[in-house]
Parts: sequence; structure tokens; C-alpha cells
Amino acid sequence: MKAWEDLASDTDRSLCWTQSSDWYMDMGVKIERFHKDGRIEIKNVMTFTDSFEDVSDDLYEVFKSNGWMEGCIGVNIEVCQSKLLRINSLIKSHIGSGKHSLVEPMIEKRLFIQKKINKYRNLLTKND
Repeated sequence: MKAWEDLASDTDRSLCWTQSSDWYMDMGVKIERFHKDGRIEIKNVMTFTDSFEDVSDDLYEVFKSNGWMEGCIGVNIEVCQSKLLRINSLIKSHIGSGKHSLVEPMIEKRLFIQKKINKYRNLLTKND
């Protein structure tokens, strides 16, 4: 897996370990290789719950083929897009309920998240 190879060869990255696995965590993503079977799991740690979530199969393939940075960028874009959907829903709800004073701050948050998505997409094009 290219993502694991990228991290293992990077002397600036710190390897963490337990009795059963080695792992790295950065950019909101945890990659873990288990000693027993060599299996590699990749988790999104930027969740709204107390547990980490597996990355989608499509993103797992990005980590596998294209490496750590492109995979992390993909995860971050997905997280930002999810936030954007929630904010858009809140804006609609506030407008519908007449809470117009709450709309402007939400629009500012939406703009901030859209800029983050553009930043990540620009990073992807720089890596090409």
C-alpha cells in the first residue's frame, strides 16, 4: 500500500505503536497496520462521534494507489462537503423559520468551508 510506504519512508513522521499494531495519525486520518495479519485500516478521525469511521472504499483505493497525501486530501474534502450540506440545511431552516439574524453567520461559515475545499482541491492539482 502506497500510503503506508509513504509514511514509513518519511523520517519526519512519528510511528506510534501498540502490542498489536503500528500506526500514524495526521491530517484527520489514522492508518494502522496490524502485526498479526498485516491488514491495514484507514480511519477518518474527524467524526462527530466518539468513534473513528472507516474511509469509503473509493478513498481507500486512493490511499492504496496514490498515497498518503492524496488520500488525506480526499478525506478532508469529504468532511468539508458534509459540513457544507449541514450548513446549507441550517440556512434553509433559519430562513424558513424567520430567524434571519442567524443566516448571515451561517453564510460566513459556508464561505469559509468553501475556501477550505478549494484549498484542498488546489493541493490535489499541485500533486499531479
